[in-house]
Amino acid sequence: MKRLPPDAAALKVALEEFYPGGPGQDSEAAPYSAYLATLDNLLGFAPLEPRQRAAVYEVLADMPGLRLVGPVEDSTGRSGTAVEADTLHSRVRMIIDPEEGGLLETTTHYRGGEHDGKPAHRTTILSAGPQQSIPPYREGPEKGSGRPGQSTPAP
Repeated sequence: MKRLPPDAAALKVALEEFYPGGPGQDSEAAPYSAYLATLDNLLGFAPLEPRQRAAVYEVLADMPGLRLVGPVEDSTGRSGTAVEADTLHSRVRMIIDPEEGGLLETTTHYRGGEHDGKPAHRTTILSAGPQQSIPPYREGPEKGSGRPGQSTPAP
């Protein structure tokens, strides 16, 4: 993450290595979906510096096909601003906290076919911040032993 560029133009160049041509104009193409998912993952899960996060938002805002929905509430009732984009088989909605700038929720609904409009996936981020410690590693069961493994509790 430290090598992720802190400005939008350089970030677009870096993303171009993974998605030649960037998101392109065709939201019906698989690279568009992957590009959008990458931006969503960066905003939701990556430990970005403030300038890097701002660059990701700038790249997202310049994406062809992205629409501003406006004020909405996420599934927990928090207020945010939604943006949407249609991909090959889905509609992706990202809800952003306008005060803090964090991603609150991402929902994906099927588009077309018998499941048109039905939810396919939702990720709601209830809290985010730096981890203070790493949980201890616990050895799992031997492969093929049939014994269930011990889970490591979240800190």
